Amino acid sequence: METRHEHVTVHEASVPSIAGTTMKVVELVVDEQRPEEVPVVIGPRYSKEEFARRGDEIYERDIVSHFGPDDEGKFVVIDIETGAYEVDRDEIAASDRLLARRPDAQVWLRRVGSRYARRFGQRHMAETA
Repeated sequence: METRHEHVTVHEASVPSIAGTTMKVVELVVDEQRPEEVPVVIGPRYSKEEFARRGDEIYERDIVSHFGPDDEGKFVVIDIETGAYEVDRDEIAASDRLLARRPDAQVWLRRVGSRYARRFGQRHMAETA
């Protein structure tokens, strides 16, 4: 479906997106006199399942091999669209560095040595004899 905006396309599910990207247009306000100040609210562009699939795939394929025992427990913040990432013991510091480089990053968080960034609930410990 075409729109009157050359940089906006509407997909079959009637979801407006920025042309040539998967970025959904959540809100677009155009001020004819100051086009450089067009505010766009950016939200998640993927389902939770797609976030997880992409994030885990990039982590396993491109990132995990760079770590050793000293990195155990560090946080890895990954942009699932570009593969750019940051690593730190402080998840906020890693996230801030990635977002400073890629403000529109679609962020996935992993912890070195774990399938999860955070774990909730009881852990079942193996009993020792």
